[in-house]
Amino acid sequence: MLKPDDLRSFCQDFYGYGEQSAPHWFISMEEGGGTSEPEIQMRLDAWISRGRRELEDAGEYHDAIHLGKWFASHPPIQRTWSASIRMLLIFGGVQPTTERVREYQRTTLGRKGGVSRLSPLFPLPAKSIDHWHYGEWTDDNDFSNRRSYRKFLERVRTRHLSEQIRQFAPRTVVFYGQSYMEYWHAIAGLQFTHISDGFAIAKNVGTRFVICKHPAVQGITNEYFETIGRRLAAA
Repeated sequence: MLKPDDLRSFCQDFYGYGEQSAPHWFISMEEGGGTSEPEIQMRLDAWISRGRRELEDAGEYHDAIHLGKWFASHPPIQRTWSASIRMLLIFGGVQPTTERVREYQRTTLGRKGGVSRLSPLFPLPAKSIDHWHYGEWTDDNDFSNRRSYRKFLERVRTRHLSEQIRQFAPRTVVFYGQSYMEYWHAIAGLQFTHISDGFAIAKNVGTRFVICKHPAVQGITNEYFETIGRRLAAA
């Protein structure tokens, strides 16, 4: 069984990968994975042994949990990361190609000292919205089902992300998943304008916010995310 204290600590203190002061943030609902208790135990053990960091280096942490394939010499391209990378390349004035995306994933995305931050709103990975096994892996009632898990964490994590955005003032914040508007509105503290290209935008003095479709949505194209990148780069 997963230790409740370790699980709670991870859920309250781990906020993803990259650099706090990065100019470009990407916030999703949760990571994929979470298919077995040993996998989650490995994630917890690695996080604890590496110092319980709020933000991890994506490459180092994935090596520690035996998922270094994403950062190998010729890695498979991860779908959600690919969308973020295409935007980041455009921000940098570089035309995205498959091999440029692959190399950026291997060397740059979500790294300490870099220009990107990848943060899940909810920290425990899951195969899909319909999968939840944590109630079987711990006797802590806050993890018995998704509803209790979200109730336990949504306020503290939404508030923390909102406060950090105000503190670090990233240039862009991209939210993945249009069905989670209430969370994204709460974090941004702004009203969004919907436009015809299928994403919503808002801005304050220093930060531009986008709510877009999740990269796992069926039929989504690279051009969709590149359009967002060009729109932000031109602003």
